[in-house]
Amino acid sequence: MIIHQADFCGNERQLKVLMKAIRENNIHSWNSFVKRSGNGFKANLRGINLSDFSLREVNLSNADLINADFSGSDLRRANLNGAKLAGACFHSANLQNIKLSNADLKNADFTKADLSNSILINSNIKDADFAESTLKGADFSGTNLKEINLKNVNLEHIKIHKNVKIKVKADKKETPEEDMIRSQWLVAQQEEENRKQHRIVDEEKKKKEDDANIKRKLGIKKDNWKKV
Repeated sequence: MIIHQADFCGNERQLKVLMKAIRENNIHSWNSFVKRSGNGFKANLRGINLSDFSLREVNLSNADLINADFSGSDLRRANLNGAKLAGACFHSANLQNIKLSNADLKNADFTKADLSNSILINSNIKDADFAESTLKGADFSGTNLKEINLKNVNLEHIKIHKNVKIKVKADKKETPEEDMIRSQWLVAQQEEENRKQHRIVDEEKKKKEDDANIKRKLGIKKDNWKKV
């Protein structure tokens, strides 16, 4: 298997170990290599081309993957926590359940990628492109959604538990695209609040009905509860 690596400028030995694992369809051997290298190990794979490969459950945490190409790859359940991924390409990649917390994703390309149930907590996603991506269940807690491209993206089911920066600076006028992103988020937030209120009303109604049924079974008339 020959893989074009014209833009690679990282560690050649680490590249060989990883490519051997991919060639033998044995990502576990790479993960074992990472584990043996110790807790402080940070792979240098800058500029690597890993497009259209199966990399499920690969451990690339804290790795230098600046300008790496993962387009079309299968990275389900992969661990890229703390990785340097500025300028990396994930176009049309399968990133379901991927771990990308505390990662540098500045200017990364996630167009048409599937990030369902992915974790991007406290990551730098400034100027990243998520156009037409799938974000159902994705956790963006601690990120700044206003700084990314979310064109044609459904934001209804994303998670932003706390520390989410969506406040617009007073001295900066929103562009139409930024206004659309904020509007989508506010609509999703309002819909969730409406659902919560409906649940409260339904629960109160059911409680009253249950109390009335209990009174009927006990033969208690409504008038008996009035004060004299």
